[in-house]
Amino acid sequence: MNWTEYIYIAQKTIEENPTQEPDEEAKCRSAMSRAYYAAFCYAKTYLDAKGKTIKPRTIKRKDGSTGPEGSHEAVIRTLLDVAKNCNNKVKSKLKQLYYLKKLRKCSDYPDDLSGNWLPPPSRNEVICHINTCNKIIDTIKHLP
Repeated sequence: MNWTEYIYIAQKTIEENPTQEPDEEAKCRSAMSRAYYAAFCYAKTYLDAKGKTIKPRTIKRKDGSTGPEGSHEAVIRTLLDVAKNCNNKVKSKLKQLYYLKKLRKCSDYPDDLSGNWLPPPSRNEVICHINTCNKIIDTIKHLP
């Protein structure tokens, strides 16, 4: 699958007339998620094509317990390992995947503590998110 197609879907979702179904909140949440997954899956596909092993590390959690890091964190960390000899601008761009993952989780899941949904992202925030995901994909395309 060409994961960059998710960017296209995210762009088309957010460009549709805000008065048509589905409602604006659903469109924004969906577009945020699709754009993140475009960048994340593109990164994973890149690593797989390079023959890189993605192995979660054992980490210490906020509650003091230990366990494996999440699969998304392992992919992002492995991608950053591949880019360790790149300039700081490239590494900084790739590190944005950590933040974009948090935004995606806010769009896809209710707040863990209260069960309430966090406020939806604005249309402008979604457009910025999509643009950032596109830039990350472009950065990955130019990695060695």
